[in-house]
Amino acid sequence: EGKNIEGKGTPNIFVASFKNKEGFDTHCRITENGEYRGYMTRLQGDKGLPMNIKESVNKRFPGYQIQNSQKIYHAKNNKNIYRVNLSQNSTRIITFVDENGNEIKEDKMEPEMRENILEVPDKE
Repeated sequence: EGKNIEGKGTPNIFVASFKNKEGFDTHCRITENGEYRGYMTRLQGDKGLPMNIKESVNKRFPGYQIQNSQKIYHAKNNKNIYRVNLSQNSTRIITFVDENGNEIKEDKMEPEMRENILEVPDKE
């Protein structure tokens, strides 16, 4: 664990991109040793977000619209979080919430979870 295929340094990480069974773009992280690290699924606006996540975000940010969202999964901890981008006029907010709808401050997020957040540009 923690070594590359030659037993040195850290393993290379590969990203596999595909559509999941719900049809959402998904980016999965796998090491060269075959270790599955986790994934990020780009949801479509609020489509695909669990109802409790939508309700929590809308309660905390009344008047804001959910523009896009991501489901982020870390395999080792078997844990999901959600990244939600909101806007109101020209104001933009990014918030992270756990599976119960509780806000997670990005600077307090576990590094293992943060590694699965991939910045992938929206398709034109």
